[in-house]
Amino acid sequence: SQEGGYEGSVLQWHKYTGAGIVFLTSLIYWSRNQGWYNSPVAKSGALVTSLCLIFAGHFGATITHGDNFVLGPVISSEQNVVPIDQAIVFDDLVRPVFEKKCVSCHNPDKVKGNLSLTDKKSILAGGKNGKLYVAGNPEISLLLQRVHLPMEEKKHMPPSGKVQLTNEEVTLLHLWIKNNADFKLKVVDLPVKDSLRLLAANLLKPAQ
Repeated sequence: SQEGGYEGSVLQWHKYTGAGIVFLTSLIYWSRNQGWYNSPVAKSGALVTSLCLIFAGHFGATITHGDNFVLGPVISSEQNVVPIDQAIVFDDLVRPVFEKKCVSCHNPDKVKGNLSLTDKKSILAGGKNGKLYVAGNPEISLLLQRVHLPMEEKKHMPPSGKVQLTNEEVTLLHLWIKNNADFKLKVVDLPVKDSLRLLAANLLKPAQ
């Protein structure tokens, strides 16, 4: 909590519910030998403590792994796969990479490096180290420079211990930036043998 970058209310709720667990369990421990301490009181205390534990865990997971950390893995990703003739490069290919690999540290509640990757405006604004990318020039784009740093480097992204980008995802980001990082570009607007279109064809459903 001391590293900065927490701008939402999630961190505070995580603290409050965590402190509530300590308070409630201490109270239960102190009360267990009192005359008024009976089975209904014990059950009520256990229920409230369990609820605090669930919410504290939920808020903690949101801070470290991003929104929908609990339900995300059980929701089929197939529902997000659109036919290639309807796909928009950013919305259907690039954004999912950000959501899976980057947003846990770069969201309105945890703006690490003053960078948020949850919407177009924030992505274009960049962070404390400047713009995220140079449209049309992936080689000098900060996003890809950080991705390609050695794993032991502090500034390597995602950080060590987090799920890393696959080679396919890195290539996708490279090609998107090379195509001027267009937020409205449709896959079908690319030449038939364009590298980005060929990659998209492997990731998306065929046209109906």
